[in-house]
This record gives sequence, C-alpha cells and structure tokens, in this order.
Amino acid sequence: MRTTEEIIKELLESLGVPPERMHETPRRYAKALRDMTAGYRGDVHDVLSTRFDVGAPAHRDGASGTSIVATRPIRFTALCEHHAMPFMGIAKIAYVPSLDADGRCMVIGLSKFIRLVRLYSERFTMQERIGEQIAWALLDVAGADGAMVITRARHTCLCARGVRDGECETTAFFSVGALDVGRPLHVTATKILDPSPRVPL
Repeated sequence: MRTTEEIIKELLESLGVPPERMHETPRRYAKALRDMTAGYRGDVHDVLSTRFDVGAPAHRDGASGTSIVATRPIRFTALCEHHAMPFMGIAKIAYVPSLDADGRCMVIGLSKFIRLVRLYSERFTMQERIGEQIAWALLDVAGADGAMVITRARHTCLCARGVRDGECETTAFFSVGALDVGRPLHVTATKILDPSPRVPL
C-alpha cells in the first residue's frame, strides 16, 4: 500500500511540477494534511467529558433565573470537501447550561469550546455542518438545554479558483433547543453573539 507521501509525489508530478524543486514537499504536505484532518481522530465525548458546578442555584426564594454562556470568536481552518481547499473563519457559540438534580447550573470549561470547534473543523467538511455538529454535541453530549452557533468564513475555493472573488464572506447560523428560532431566549443570544463592530476575518 502506497504512503501518503508517495501519492502526493505522484500527484505533483502529474501536474507538471518540477521534481527538483519538490524534494521535501510530499513529506511536508502529508504532515500538513494530517494536522488539518486531526478532527477525524478526536472524540467528542473526550472533549465534553467534564462539567463544572457553578456553585449557586438557578432557583431561589421562588424566583428562577436562566443562564446563557457565550464564547467568541474562535478561529478555525477547515478543508472544503468539494474542492479539498481550505476555508478560514471564526465560530461564535452560545448555550444554555443544564441544571443538576439540586438545580445548580452545570457549565462546560471554556477551553472545551476551542477543542470542540477544532474537532469538527479539522477535517473535510462544510461550513454549515460545523455549526450544526457543535450545537448538537452541546445538547446530546454536554446536556445543554439549548445552543446557537454562528460561523463566518472565507473560502479559498471562491478566492483562488472559479469566480475568484477574494471579498466574499459566508455566514452560517444554526440554533436548537432553548435558543432556537421563536424561543424566548433566541433574540438575546443572537445579540450576544453578533454585536457590532464585527471581528475581521
């Protein structure tokens, strides 16, 4: 079975790339591809395995409160599954933490959001799918009551080929549960995640 380096060397030669200029390129490119597809070798349960007790009840003296936690912006680079070209952008995440049996708010460590974005972006994928996978992971694995993810990205498959538009930016939005469209907290979460001025890509 041929190695990744051998396949890349053959690919470069088929494109007419002078071999004398590419002695180390197959090895470097293979390593870059392994780095950019590290998400395939991760596990969402490992990423979201730990939650923390905030230490205060969400309900007290007959009154109730609701928590929204938001993290932004988280930068990512992914590979377009249609053209195998990179797209780069930022992810913004909000979620409603779940409550434990005593009514205490259980939150996810902040570094886990960065790891979660990397898990689903470091692979061949679509921008829209990254947001959906993150949101569902927060509900299904971390037990969140609701989640919202907004991604903004520039795609090199638009900048470097085809229409060659270097200014085009794509925004994808996904929400579920207590933060879904039409739910009372939806507007609040949207305002938290998408303020002005916007972070440049």
